[in-house]
Amino acid sequence: MDFWTFTVDEKVVINATGVSIAARVNKCVKAFEVPNLKAVEYLPENISENFVNLVIYEAVNCSIKSLNEFNFKNLHKLRNLNLAGNLLTEISSKVFLDLKKLKKFTLNHNFLKEIGALGSLVSLTTLDMSFNRFEDLQLNTFDKLYELRNLSLSDNRFSFFGDEHFKDNQKLEFIWMQNNQVRHLSYSMFNFMPNLKFVDFSFNSLLNNFLYEKH
Repeated sequence: MDFWTFTVDEKVVINATGVSIAARVNKCVKAFEVPNLKAVEYLPENISENFVNLVIYEAVNCSIKSLNEFNFKNLHKLRNLNLAGNLLTEISSKVFLDLKKLKKFTLNHNFLKEIGALGSLVSLTTLDMSFNRFEDLQLNTFDKLYELRNLSLSDNRFSFFGDEHFKDNQKLEFIWMQNNQVRHLSYSMFNFMPNLKFVDFSFNSLLNNFLYEKH
């Protein structure tokens, strides 16, 4: 089957929820792009009704303010979701319920302070939430992310991480935590990560910059 990309036209303005894309059903479209459109404040809903075989979804450097449970509904084949460079401040866990095959999720350069538990993303291997405004995370945020290997939480406002934050993430290999405000760190949390190769806590408020690299 051919691989086609549907790119939202630069003239499109979406400044309300409940908007759908006026496009024919096309099973060949596997990528959906909303590139650098500041007039787009919300994502269209029920995309799967047009493009049932999407594997890539990118809405980068727009003005997206919030997400809802209809933005990614029934996108069961989605592998890569990129929402970098938007205006998101919080996201409910209900948004991701159908994304069980998602492998890579990029959320850097938003204004996120809260995010719901990501446990429905059971296939996720790479998560980037750097350059946001997180101060802390619920203990169950990463529950059931058993396949997670790469995690970036750098350039936020975190002050503490404990064992419970990463107890289900035993396949983690690379962790970036630099440029936060971490004062207290439970070093025993690394006991849950037998595959860990690299972790960087430099430029925090720890007495000593913490950098771990497996050789």
